[in-house]
Amino acid sequence: MGGRINPTSHRGTVAQVNKTGKTTQFATGNATLTAGTVNISTPFINSKSIVLFGRTSINASVAIGQLQALNLTPGDKFTVTSFDAAAATETDDVSIFNWLIVGG
Repeated sequence: MGGRINPTSHRGTVAQVNKTGKTTQFATGNATLTAGTVNISTPFINSKSIVLFGRTSINASVAIGQLQALNLTPGDKFTVTSFDAAAATETDDVSIFNWLIVGG
């Protein structure tokens, strides 16, 4: 097993080397939805990345949807969109969330 992961600031990166000698990159940040969507610029995203979310505030949201990462552009950006139960963009979601990109 590798060492502990301890990112100390948003939009920072941490690398961990596992016992096989491979390095896994992690990137963290936070964002606020505008009408249910936000573009996040980061050079640490790629087509194999896993993106995790943790909502930190509902802000002034009238409704809260399910967050999904879409439109991953390797080395550039990704989009987070909030979806309602009918799979439409939840435009009343203006919540604040943390994100974590794991390797790739």
